[in-house]
Amino acid sequence: MSIYTNVTDNIQESRNLAALLWSLLGLFFGLLLCINALRTLTSNEQQAVHHAKTLAEGQRVVRSIELDQVETDNDGKLVHLSGEITVDEVLRDKLFDVEIVNVIKLRRIVEMYQWEEQQYMDEYGTLDARYRKKWSKQLINSKQFELPKGHHNPTSMPVKTKAVIAKQVKLGDFTLSASLIEPMNDHQKLPMTDDSFLQVEENLSAQLADKELHLNNGNYYIGKNPIRPKIGDLRITFETVHVQPEPGKTITISVIAEQIGSRLVPYQSQTGEEIELFEYGVMSAEQMLRHKKIYQFFTDSRLRFLGFLMMFLGLYAIFSVSWVLDGAIPFLGKATELRGWLTSLITATILMLITIAIIWIDYSPMTGRTLLVIALVLLYLLKFARKPPRVPTLIPEAVVPQKSTAD
Repeated sequence: MSIYTNVTDNIQESRNLAALLWSLLGLFFGLLLCINALRTLTSNEQQAVHHAKTLAEGQRVVRSIELDQVETDNDGKLVHLSGEITVDEVLRDKLFDVEIVNVIKLRRIVEMYQWEEQQYMDEYGTLDARYRKKWSKQLINSKQFELPKGHHNPTSMPVKTKAVIAKQVKLGDFTLSASLIEPMNDHQKLPMTDDSFLQVEENLSAQLADKELHLNNGNYYIGKNPIRPKIGDLRITFETVHVQPEPGKTITISVIAEQIGSRLVPYQSQTGEEIELFEYGVMSAEQMLRHKKIYQFFTDSRLRFLGFLMMFLGLYAIFSVSWVLDGAIPFLGKATELRGWLTSLITATILMLITIAIIWIDYSPMTGRTLLVIALVLLYLLKFARKPPRVPTLIPEAVVPQKSTAD
């Protein structure tokens, strides 16, 4: 009997120790998650208010102008204009003897045939590696492979990827800034022909070494056989962004930016944030700013969700401590756990709404007050989530003695 008692006591002590450790870990990680959630939500909402103020200023001061009227009255002002873009410039790639007009961008893409390592877990749980050959725009460092022997990649590319961008991209009489040209990425393949093949071969003589140059399906190929590539072979393609992507069709864009002379540059708002919007097609200033607001809303919502998720998990970890101390183990699907999840969910939502409301109430009192009202309603509903289920009270049935009948 004494042995059984000692074993039972030891098991109970172990359980108590495990519960204490779980409680300390739960409190630590729970508080850590909650603090990070508040930081994330606060920083994100401050940025959201900042963006809202910037776009509100843009909506207030923007003015639409004509493409062919560079007026000095608009200098330093936020302007909106739409129309077709033009380029009066020749873009060149001297190494491959490429010259082309009426394009916004000319890009040379170089890929090398290389070994690639893929790590995986085998059936015994051991980390292993397999190797395959692939075309890659980036150099793959084979010295870091688990088995570098037999899987050696070159350490450099004899020909590199290169992009040439037009310096004078025009929208009517206005010149676009580099940041407005950058998002124009509707690239189309530019096939190479036999006309310049001999010149290219001469230009590349230093880079070719003992390799051959081929023209294969409109691309340049440096290697022995394009059908059977070997490690170190190069595949070179060209792409352009045309002013006329199709015959008779030109690119039309809409821009909101600051006018400085005949240049369109980023507008410095009073909040310190820049305004420079670009969209394909003919768009009004109102449409462009509305699209930007929608985009910003979904961008901010991703961080809102992250903050809410951290808050929810942190509160659940903290609430789970009380269940462990009461002898219950979280994540087993009991009724108490369901109430715990619901309590954590509602509490996290309340804290998130209060945090957002406090930050927004100065800029948008209606938004802040509405969020606070929703938080108070949820706080009132919280008591139902925490309320334990009713246990019906059983009333013992009264036994009525039967009257005996005389014979």
